[in-house]
Amino acid sequence: MSNREEYNEENDIESMDQDIESDELAETAKIKKYGSAILGIVVLIVLAFAGLNYMQDKEAKELEEATIKLERVIPLLAQGQYQAALEGGSPQANGQPLVGLRQIADSYSSIEAGKTASFYTAKAMVELGNTNDAISYFQNATSSESDIIKVGSHAGLAMINELKSDWVAAADNYVKASANLNYTVKKTQYLYFAGNSYEKAGNTSKSEEMYRKVLKLNAKNTSDEFSSLSRAGLNRLGMEFEL
Repeated sequence: MSNREEYNEENDIESMDQDIESDELAETAKIKKYGSAILGIVVLIVLAFAGLNYMQDKEAKELEEATIKLERVIPLLAQGQYQAALEGGSPQANGQPLVGLRQIADSYSSIEAGKTASFYTAKAMVELGNTNDAISYFQNATSSESDIIKVGSHAGLAMINELKSDWVAAADNYVKASANLNYTVKKTQYLYFAGNSYEKAGNTSKSEEMYRKVLKLNAKNTSDEFSSLSRAGLNRLGMEFEL
């Protein structure tokens, strides 16, 4: 083999070595680049799970705290001690502070126990004649997961709307209250109240619709109080009683 050929072969080998080395460096750089990105994603996932667990633990703790506080103060409502229930008072016999409904509702407004507290706060305020302040608490309670709390909150808002002669808002809230009830006397009662409020607002078509819904629900019980009132409502509107 000539020196030229040997030289070319050596250069080829050296060039191959350089190419391999270059590829290895590129691969190493690639691994560093994407490996860092993947590691970053893994860290974010771990942190996300840790954050989720923390939030779940925090919510569970808050729920327990709020529920215990509610259980201590609710009996005052049954006793008619609305101001004490609303604001709390001196420590109980067990030394635990009696936290008022308003503070519970404000501190835990985003969780279920807080929404329940909001409902009872609003009820206590209404009993004390403070209907304006009750509105925001009823509104917060309408997002409760409990149908009973939602029904009571919309009915409470409707009652306040009536006091302000805001008949359309009253009717709308009565409709929302009835929507969370299966067939019961309360459902027909709220539908009748909605019809009556629409009638006072001058919305004849909506008023007729509500009255006829009452009659349809009570088709087998025509002597029901709200059926009679709905027939009277249709009579005032100059309409027939047929369904």
